[in-house]
Amino acid sequence: MRTVLLLALAGLRGRSRAGIAVTVLVLAFSALGLSIGLVVSGQGTKAIDRLAERTNVADVVVWAHDSTIDKPGPAATGNATPSPSAVAAELRQIPGVRTVVGPLRFLDTTLVVPASPAGTAGTSGEYHSEVTSLADPAVAVNHPALVAGHWLRGANEIVLERSAAADLGLRPGDRIALRGPSGDVPFTLAGTANELTDCGFPQCGQARLWISDAGLSRVGPADGVTYWVEDAPGVSAEAVSSTVIARLGPAVIGTNTWPSTRGDLVRMEQIFGKIVSAFGLFLLVAVGVIVAGSMTSRMVTRRREMALFAAVGVRPAQLIAALLVEHLVLGAVAAVLGWVAAAELAPNVDIGATVTGRPAPHWAVSDLLVSGGALLLLLTLATVVGAVRAGRASIVDALRDAPAAGRRGGPLARLTALVPGRLAFLGVGRLAARPVRGALTALTLLVAVTGAVVSGGWHLTVSHALTNPAATGDPWQVMVSRGDVAPGTVEAALNQTPGISGWWSETERRGSDQDLTFRVRAFGGPRAPGYRVGAGRLPAAAGEAAVGYGLLDELGLRVGETTTVNIGGVDHPVHIVGWYRTTEDSGQILVMPVAGLGPLAAPSQYRMTLTPGTSPATVQAALAKRLGDGVEISTQSSSITGRTVIESVTTTIILMLALVALTNMLYSLIASNRENARDIAVTGALGLTPRQIVGQGAVAALGLAALALVVGIPVGLLVFRLQVDAVSDSIGLGPGIGQLPSAWFLVGICLATLALACATGAAAARGLVRRPVSDLLRWE
Repeated sequence: MRTVLLLALAGLRGRSRAGIAVTVLVLAFSALGLSIGLVVSGQGTKAIDRLAERTNVADVVVWAHDSTIDKPGPAATGNATPSPSAVAAELRQIPGVRTVVGPLRFLDTTLVVPASPAGTAGTSGEYHSEVTSLADPAVAVNHPALVAGHWLRGANEIVLERSAAADLGLRPGDRIALRGPSGDVPFTLAGTANELTDCGFPQCGQARLWISDAGLSRVGPADGVTYWVEDAPGVSAEAVSSTVIARLGPAVIGTNTWPSTRGDLVRMEQIFGKIVSAFGLFLLVAVGVIVAGSMTSRMVTRRREMALFAAVGVRPAQLIAALLVEHLVLGAVAAVLGWVAAAELAPNVDIGATVTGRPAPHWAVSDLLVSGGALLLLLTLATVVGAVRAGRASIVDALRDAPAAGRRGGPLARLTALVPGRLAFLGVGRLAARPVRGALTALTLLVAVTGAVVSGGWHLTVSHALTNPAATGDPWQVMVSRGDVAPGTVEAALNQTPGISGWWSETERRGSDQDLTFRVRAFGGPRAPGYRVGAGRLPAAAGEAAVGYGLLDELGLRVGETTTVNIGGVDHPVHIVGWYRTTEDSGQILVMPVAGLGPLAAPSQYRMTLTPGTSPATVQAALAKRLGDGVEISTQSSSITGRTVIESVTTTIILMLALVALTNMLYSLIASNRENARDIAVTGALGLTPRQIVGQGAVAALGLAALALVVGIPVGLLVFRLQVDAVSDSIGLGPGIGQLPSAWFLVGICLATLALACATGAAAARGLVRRPVSDLLRWE
């Protein structure tokens, strides 16, 4: 063991500092890619779970009608609607329910942000919001966690959910307003707090606020009451929610469960984490090839040293062990550096930080063990294989006073021998001397090319999904929530407003099937929604339904089957005629014609598409003028949330792949040129100019790059298709959403790869060109 350690220490001391730095840098990049994929995939989920535990998040949220509210619509059912206290008592009797907080009055309204709130740079505009009365946050279930400012101290203050405050640029002390029947009512933002009854803003499309009872009365009458339900340990929240719908029926406006909310909250992190992890696999493969190629090349260059040790009695096993220790030391240093850097960088690429706050750097030993273990395993395999191959060489041949020359009898050499004897092709012939090393170098480039193709597809797909809401389940530009305005009045305004090309109405309920609760969306009007159908069609008659891909997968359904859905306590047999694409509620949504709910189902909102060139703001203003303040009108905007982060990270990983691939190619070509120094010197003595010698290196690199492109581009297209389908399936969007890179993009990859490879090959040859021919032929 002492001999092994001394040999390893001597090997480290004998290496140049620049060589050690480059080796550690390449390995650290690899460890960074592996580590950051692990951190990003889990940091958002861990933060959400910690916040849920801290606030004792509600397992089930129930919104119900209030029989004490005298207003038109479904709530005005007289004694048929139970009182809030009766609903609370019924909830406590449901099996599995442990604690119920409520009733708490709530109101759907509009948050109005002035152009310059308190001199800050907040975003002005009008936003759909839900206001809940909560005088004291210290409730047993779902207690909000104050982030900034203070809790309510009067009827003129409100507290805003953290993600909405972050997105709108609002801070405690800012002036805002809530829209009521008599106009905008001013408030002061007292503080911001975390709350997890639904996903964050703007993902959910509405801002959530807290207000005192007196403050809510300033705005207008409540729309209903809400209850926060805590289940007993081990009880399914979906089963409790399904029982609530079955027992309370029409009294319930809607329910939501923590598993569903958690899925929405971590969806973007999961998508991002899956993308980074997918690219991390590319990096892992590239590292394996690069390590194998570089270590094999290093074994070749150290054969003379190994032969000397063998001549003085050092056993081959000791030499291999010493080399392994030497490389593992470098790998361990690189793994730690990559792990530390990943923990520092990961908080900067947390897409969901507005909900929980940006996390502090966190160094998990498990991440180091995974990334470091993978890296050290690759180093071990590459070192052992390279050392064994080097150990088979003859000691006499290795100690000759000349660079080791490779044998040229392999299949690749025989093929290159058929090339016409032009000097420019001699570089390709030198690669044939070491076919294994040449193949590993080409494989490294292939991985980089494949990763670039996959990156281009992801960039295009992410951009298309985030800038085209219809692709992810929102095929509309303007939406009207009718409030207390009669449906006929809203529909007449829609038909008379210029710029509206079509519209449909929607009524939402909560349904359940197989102890799974989900959103039921019933549509009506002159046209069907423009959802992107993945298979089958949208429903056209009562008794038919289409489902999001997530619900199709969760319930194990197939297009053409029939199932029974409980909606409001009533069983509805539905025939599944198709599935469509939506990311809302992770694709767990059922759509059906409004006729399936019966004649008393009144639409609650209207969505519309516009004629090309029509501004949504213009249509919004026209509808507001026709319908007044009794409705809430919102527009669909193209979201770029997370786009910059996703593109930046994937681009960085591709650049890392390119860097390590070109570094490996440079090292491989330099080693090849050194081994063939005598041939190069002879051709130089016969009249080959330095420029032609450099051209040989460039041509050799171009040959490797061309081979990588021929194989890497089709492989990249196939891998991208498999990756994007796996990710889209997991988020409920369904397969087939990938946008393939354009031909111009692929041409750009080809030109860039050839240009960089050519420059690398020329750079590898310049070192020998500068040396005198006498030095290269000193043994003649």
